[in-house]
Amino acid sequence: FFFIRWHHHKSNTLMVDNKGFAYIIAIVKGGGGIIGRDNPGDWGHTGVNIEVRGHLNVHDDSDQDDPQSVDISADGQQILILMRSRVYFWNVRNGDVLQTLADHNPAGHPPLRDHGSDGICWDRTGQNYYTVNERENAPLYVYRRHST
Repeated sequence: FFFIRWHHHKSNTLMVDNKGFAYIIAIVKGGGGIIGRDNPGDWGHTGVNIEVRGHLNVHDDSDQDDPQSVDISADGQQILILMRSRVYFWNVRNGDVLQTLADHNPAGHPPLRDHGSDGICWDRTGQNYYTVNERENAPLYVYRRHST
């Protein structure tokens, strides 16, 4: 049994890249949250410290506490971040998730059908993604990407 120590703000997000790094993004109004990442050498102990490694380069125009959910594609090359009002998409540059999220603008922000979505994930190919809301009997939306 392991636990993660994250001594910062509340978070709904957790993603693990194809290299095994775990990332958390703290919730803040407007979405420019604190990004934390584990130290790979910490696993194997009873707990893992997640250290602040940067700030998300997104400043959403809403007053909502965001992000709601995140996911990274199985190949580690694409990131989705779900805000209350939209989805942001990044192509990971030079294999560096932290630098991509902190220093670069998203590659796009596709429209969102359900503005109350709480969860997002890639399909197994990294070509399409799903969103879902926490409410009872909520539909699962599938978004088909045509280009990046």
